[in-house]
Amino acid sequence: MVAGAYAQEAASRNDVAAQTLQEVTVTGSRIKREGFEAPTPVAVISTEALEANATSNLADTLNTMPNFQGSATPQSSVVTVTSGTQAVNGLNIGGLGVTRTLTLVNGQRTVGSTLEGTVDVSELPQQLITRVDVVTGGASASYGSDALTGVVNFVLDTKFTGFKAEASAGTTNYNDNDNWKGSLTFGTTFADGRGHIIASGEASDDEGLLVAKRPWNNYGYGFVNNPAFTATNGQPRLIFGDQFSLATASWGGIINNTRGQIASLPQGSTIMFGPGGEQIPVNYGPLISGAVMSGGDWNNPLLQVGNQKGGAGLTPDQQRQNLFLRTSYDLEGGGEVYFQASYGHLESFSASVPVFYKLSWNVPGDNAFIPANIATAANCNTGSSATCFNFGTINGDIGGQHPITERSVYRFLTGIDGGFNLFQTDWTWDAYLSYGRSTQHVISGNTINQVKYDMAIDAVRDPNGNIVCRSTLANPNNGCVPLNLFGLGVASPEALAYVGGDPWSAAELRQTVGAVNVQGTPWEGWAGPISLAFGVEHRREETDASSNDLERAAPGVCAPDSTKSNGSCWFLAAGLPYSGSFAVTDVYLETNVPLVKDLPFVRALDLSAAGRGTYYDTFGSTGTWKVGLNWNPFDDLRIRMVRSLDIREPTLIDMYQGGTTTSNNITDKRVNTANITFQSTNTGNPDLQPERATNTIVGFVYQPSWLPRFNFSVDYYVIDIERGVNTLSAQQTYDSCVMAGIQEACDAYTVSGYRDVTGADGVVYQVPTQITSMNLVPHNSTGRKAERVEIAASYRMSADSIISGWNGDLAFRGSATNYIKDLEDGGIPYVLPNDRIGNNFSGGLPHWKYQVQAMYALDRFSTTLTMRGVSSGVYSNLWIECQTDCPTFPGGPAGSQAAVDAANYVTTTRNHIAGAIWWDLGMNYKLGFEKTDTEVFFNVRNLFDKDPAIAARQQSGTGWDFSPSNSALYDVLGRFYRAGFRVQF
Repeated sequence: MVAGAYAQEAASRNDVAAQTLQEVTVTGSRIKREGFEAPTPVAVISTEALEANATSNLADTLNTMPNFQGSATPQSSVVTVTSGTQAVNGLNIGGLGVTRTLTLVNGQRTVGSTLEGTVDVSELPQQLITRVDVVTGGASASYGSDALTGVVNFVLDTKFTGFKAEASAGTTNYNDNDNWKGSLTFGTTFADGRGHIIASGEASDDEGLLVAKRPWNNYGYGFVNNPAFTATNGQPRLIFGDQFSLATASWGGIINNTRGQIASLPQGSTIMFGPGGEQIPVNYGPLISGAVMSGGDWNNPLLQVGNQKGGAGLTPDQQRQNLFLRTSYDLEGGGEVYFQASYGHLESFSASVPVFYKLSWNVPGDNAFIPANIATAANCNTGSSATCFNFGTINGDIGGQHPITERSVYRFLTGIDGGFNLFQTDWTWDAYLSYGRSTQHVISGNTINQVKYDMAIDAVRDPNGNIVCRSTLANPNNGCVPLNLFGLGVASPEALAYVGGDPWSAAELRQTVGAVNVQGTPWEGWAGPISLAFGVEHRREETDASSNDLERAAPGVCAPDSTKSNGSCWFLAAGLPYSGSFAVTDVYLETNVPLVKDLPFVRALDLSAAGRGTYYDTFGSTGTWKVGLNWNPFDDLRIRMVRSLDIREPTLIDMYQGGTTTSNNITDKRVNTANITFQSTNTGNPDLQPERATNTIVGFVYQPSWLPRFNFSVDYYVIDIERGVNTLSAQQTYDSCVMAGIQEACDAYTVSGYRDVTGADGVVYQVPTQITSMNLVPHNSTGRKAERVEIAASYRMSADSIISGWNGDLAFRGSATNYIKDLEDGGIPYVLPNDRIGNNFSGGLPHWKYQVQAMYALDRFSTTLTMRGVSSGVYSNLWIECQTDCPTFPGGPAGSQAAVDAANYVTTTRNHIAGAIWWDLGMNYKLGFEKTDTEVFFNVRNLFDKDPAIAARQQSGTGWDFSPSNSALYDVLGRFYRAGFRVQF
C-alpha cells in the first residue's frame, strides 16, 4: 500500500522523494507476482524510516504509528512481578491484544519470547531489517492462527555483503534513564560467490528509571471513595483530588486506635513510628477515606508509598544481547539452501511496590515489642493476647519488592527453495524446518513468607524474659525469629532473613515448525494471469515450568498454616509448576483471479480468495477463509474490500498455568464497605476453545494523475470476535456472585465467615469477614466488536516549487486512526457491555491517534520533524461526572436491575483525561568519506518535554498510588536526547 502509515521508502536518504514513494512489492498475501496487490491493507516501513527516528529499539518507532496501540512495552510491565513479561516489546495492531497480532520473520513463524507467545521484537537483528510489512487486517487464511487482527513481518537482508557498525547513547532532560546500544554486522561470499554468510550482533543497556524522579508524579493525585457517599444521597461515589497519602499504615507503622484512646482516627492525634522507633504525631488532612487521606502530613515520606517517595519503577533496568548467523549456498538451476541461528538474551530488574501485608493488624497486648509508654497509655493487658490496638505498616525494614527476569530465546532454522516447470507453468517452492526455545527465570525479589511473618510478629517474652515467637513456646525448635515492626531500622537481620525470600520459577517454551509452500501462475484468464499458492504447515508447541521447593509444597508444609491456597506461602509467588502442549497441522490454498479489465468504470477488477483447514490435537478441526476484491474504476483510484474468518488459539499459559498469586482489594458494592484485602490465584483452563473473528475491511487508495507524487488512502475496519479468552478480575468474580447470583463465581472463593451489614436499600447483606482464597480461571466470553478508520496521506516535492532557488527536497506524510467502537460483552449477566473507545485510563483506546511528519533533505543532510498525538478521553464510559445531585444506584437483590446498575455505574467528581501532542526532531548528516558510508545522527524525542496527562488511580487499598498516568498512551519519560553514528563499507 503506497499510502500506508509509512509510505514505501528507498535506500537513498538524499532523495526524500524516493524515501517516501519508491514502489516495493508487498502483498500481505502468499501470492508473489509483479504488479499484484492484495486487497488487505499493508503499511510498509523501511529501514531508513526506522533509522531516522534513532530509537534504542525499533518497537519505539513502530508504536508511534496510529494503527499500533496497547503494545507491550517495558513501561507497561515495569511493576509486573510474576508473569515473566517484564521489559518485553510486543506489538498490538488495532489495540485488541498483543496475542492477536502475529509476528513473522521473513514470512516465517518464530518462537515466542514469553509464555504467552509474544515475540519480543527487540531481539531481532535490527541492522539487517530492510523493511517491516504491517498487514492491518485478519490474515489467518494466509498465515495461520494468531493473525486475528493482523501480521507484522520483519524482512531481513539475507544477501548483505560488507561491514557496518552503529553506536548510540541517550539520556533524558533529567539526566536519567541513560542507555546505549552498539551493533556490528558482517557479510561475505565464498565458493565463487555461490555461498554467503552473515553475522550480526547487538548489545544494549538501559539503566531504568524510578517514577519518583518525575515532578508530575509528586502531587499525590488519585481517586478515593467519598466517605459521605450513600447510594441514595446524590453525592458522588468517587472524589478526585491531590495530596493523597496513606492514613492507616506507614513505612515504620502507625497506630490507628487503642483502648486508651491515645490515637483516634480521624479525630485527635495518632502515632507513627520512624527511624529507631521514634514516635511521631500524625496530622490528618480534611479528607480521610479508608486507608487514604488528603492533606495534613500527606507529604511526609513515612506516609508515601513507592511511586511518590519510594522506589517503584517507571521503566526497568535492562540489558540485552542479540546474535544472528546465516549461511546459504546457491543451487544449480536456481534456488538456495540455507541455515540460520539466532540468540537473544535479556536481564531485567525493576523496583516494585512495598509488601502490602499487615495494613491492618490487631496487636495483642502481650506483644513484646510494644514500647512501654505506648503499652501504658493504651492500657494494654500485657499478660493477655487480647487486642490492645490496631496497627498498619507497609514494612519499611523489608523494603520494596523487585521483580527480576532473565529470558533467553534460541532459534534454529534450515530451509531450501527453488523452482520447477510443470504443465508448462513455472512454479516456485520453499520448505523450512525450525526449532525455537525460549527460557525464562523469574524471581519475585524481596517478598515475604506470610506464614513465617505471622509467626515472627507474634512475639512474646518467655519465662526468662527473652523475646521469642509465641509458637516457639510450644515448639522450641521451630526456628522462628521475632520481628519488630514498630519503626525503621528496628528489625534484626536474622528476623528479616527468616521472613523474607526470593521465590522463583523457571519455565520453557518450545516450538517446532515445518512448512512447504508452492506458488505459480498456471492459467492465463481473459483479464490476466490466474495465480495459485498452496502449502502445508505442521507446528508443535510445548511448555513446562518449575519453581522452588516452597512453591511445590502442599498447604501446611512450608509452615503450619491452613489458610493459604495451592501451597503458596509467599506474599507474591513466582508460580506453581505446570506443563502442557498442543500440535496443529494446516493446509491452505490461495488464489488471485482477474475478473475484468479495460472496460468503462472498470479499469481492473480482481478477486482474491484463500482458505485454510486446521486440525489441533487439543481442539479438533477448524477452518479460516478470506475473500477480497480490488476494483480500479479508473487509473487513479483503487477500491478494496475484504471479508475474512480468522482464529487465535489459546496460549499454553491460558490452558495450563499452574497458579500465580496476586494481592487484591475489592469493595462490596451492595453496602459500599471498606476494602476486603486478600490473595487470589490465577490458573489455566484446558477446556478453552480458539477465538474466532469475522473481519470486514472497505477502503480506497487515491493517487491522482493531476497531482503527481500525492497519495491518499482511507480504510474502514470492523472485527467481530467470538469466544474471546478473558479472565474475570477478583472484583468481577465477587460481583458475579453477590450481584448476579452466579453460582460458578460463588464457588471460586472461600471465606472465613460473614457479618451482617445494612445496605442503602435497607436490606441486610452478609459481607465476608475475610476472603481466604479465590481462584481465577480464563474462559471463552460471549463476544467483542470493534470498529476503526485508518487514514493516510503523503506528498513530495522539490523545495524550489515553494520558494524559487531553494535547494533540496521536501516530503510530507501523515496518518491517523479513528477508533470508533470496542464493545466487549463478557457474557456476565451483571456486567453491562462497556465501550473502551475514549477510555484513556488503562486498557482502552483513544478516539484519535495521529502522526504528521515533514522531511527535508539537501545533499548529505536530512532532517525530520514529527508531530504525534492522541485525543482526550475519559476514565470509563460507565462513569458519570457530577459534583452534586448525582444519579443514585441503591442496589438490590442479586440479579435485579438495581443490582446491575449499582455494579456498573460510578458517579465521580472527575471523568476527563486530557489529550496530548508531542514533537520529535531528528537530524542526519553523511560525512562523505571516500571509501566508507559514514553518518552521524541526533534525535530529540518529546522536544518540548510535554508531561503526560494525569490519569489517576482509583482507590483500592493502596492501588491508588501507582503512577498517575497511562504509559501505554502517553510519553512518561520526558524529553529524550539520542546521538550516535553509523558506518558501512
